[in-house]
Amino acid sequence: MLAHYAFTGAHLVMIVGVILVAAGITDAIHHFDGHAHRWWLGCGTAVFLLGHAAYRGLLGSGRLTDRLVGAVCAVPLGATVSIAGRLGMTLVGASWRPSPPSTTAWCHQGRAPPGRPWKGLTPRRTHPLVVNCSTNGVVLRGGRTVRELGLVDTVGILRRPGVRPRYSSAGLGWEHLYVSSQQEQSYRATFAPAPTHLLILHLSGPVTVRRGQGSTARSRTIPAGGLFLQPAGRELSVELGGGLDTVHAYLTDQALREANEGQPVELSEQLGVTDPLAEQLMIALDGVVRRWEPSARTYVDHLTGMLAAQLARRHASRPAGPSPARSGLSDRQLAAVRDLMRERLADPLPITDLAAAASLSSSQFTRQFRASTGQSPHQYLLGLRLEQACRLLRTGSAPIGQVAIECGFSHQEHLTRVMRARLDTTPAVVRREG
Repeated sequence: MLAHYAFTGAHLVMIVGVILVAAGITDAIHHFDGHAHRWWLGCGTAVFLLGHAAYRGLLGSGRLTDRLVGAVCAVPLGATVSIAGRLGMTLVGASWRPSPPSTTAWCHQGRAPPGRPWKGLTPRRTHPLVVNCSTNGVVLRGGRTVRELGLVDTVGILRRPGVRPRYSSAGLGWEHLYVSSQQEQSYRATFAPAPTHLLILHLSGPVTVRRGQGSTARSRTIPAGGLFLQPAGRELSVELGGGLDTVHAYLTDQALREANEGQPVELSEQLGVTDPLAEQLMIALDGVVRRWEPSARTYVDHLTGMLAAQLARRHASRPAGPSPARSGLSDRQLAAVRDLMRERLADPLPITDLAAAASLSSSQFTRQFRASTGQSPHQYLLGLRLEQACRLLRTGSAPIGQVAIECGFSHQEHLTRVMRARLDTTPAVVRREG
C-alpha cells in the first residue's frame, strides 16, 4: 500500500511541476518584461525533476525509494538524520542545507553533530522497511525497543576530518554490528579503547600501516584485500601511510560470545592478514548497506554470526574450543519459529527473535534450524516470502511493487531478482499465468 502511495505522490509532484512551468510560460507571454515568470519556470522545473527522480527511484534499485520515503515519513523537523546525511543534506528547521560527510550517522548517536544543535524529537511514523530513526540511538522493531550500534560505539577513526564516508548501516537497526564504507587519508593518531571489535578491509592499496608505539610498533605494507583487526577494550595507536578505500565492521562482544556457545573470546591484534572468508563476508555486508536493504535483517544476522565465528576460530589469541554436537529443533520449537516467520513476513526479522521463539542462543538456533530444515533461517524465510508473493500475484490485483513490500522484499526489483534465481520466472509471468 505504501508503494502505491509513493508512486501516486511522485506523479502528483511531477504534475505540480508541469503546472508551475505552464504558469511561468503564460506569465512570460503576457508580461514579457517582468521577472515573475523566471521564478515560476525555475520552481516548476525543480519540482518536476524531484518528482521524476522519486519515480525513477521507485522503478529502479529502490535505494532512492527507501531514502526519500524514509525521509518523508521518519524525519522530525529540526533533526539531522542518517538518511539525509546519505544524501549529503541536513534538515534544519524547515530548510535543507548541505552537511559535511562527518554528520552521516549522527542521528543514531544520541547527540547532534558538532556545531549543529537541534531539538530532539522522536518520529511517530516510519517507512515499514526503514527502521525508525530516533535522536537517542534507540529504534523500535517488532514491538520492542533496541539500541542501534552506531558511530559513538566505534574507535574514533571515522570521526577524523580526513575521512570521507560514502554510506553506513546507521538507520538499519543493527544492534550488534555497524558497517561503514569510506575513503581515508593518511594520518597518525592514538585512539582510546572502544567497546566494539574493529575489522577493517582494505579495498585498495598497497598502503603502509604502522601500529603501536616504541619498541612494540609494527609496520606492514597491506595490499587490497588485507585485513586489520583491533580487539575491543584496547588503546589503538596507528599511522596510515597513504589514502585508500576501506570497509569497517564493528562487532559487539555479545556477537562473539554467541558465536562461541556463550564463552568469552579474546581476539588478537592483526595487521595485514589474509582471510578469504572474512573478506567475502565483509564484502557481502557492505553490499547490503550499499543497496540499503532493511528487509534483509535475517540475512545480515546470519552474515554477522558467520563473521563472528570466523574471527573466534581464526583470530583468537587462544583457540576456541570445539562446539558440541547438537540435534535439530523439536517439532514444537520448529512450529513456533514457523509461526513467527509467517506472522512477521513483511518485517525485518532478526535471528535473535527467532532464537528466542525456540528458547536458544542465536548460534545454537542457527545450527539446529539448519539440521532440521537443511536451510539457513534466511533461506527458509525467503522461501516463505516467495510462496506468499506467488499466492498474492495469482489471486489478487495489487501492483507488483505493493505485493513485494507486503511480502518482506525491499522493492519490486528485489522480488524479481529472487524469483528469477529460485523459480526461473518473474512476477509478471506468475500473474499472467495465474
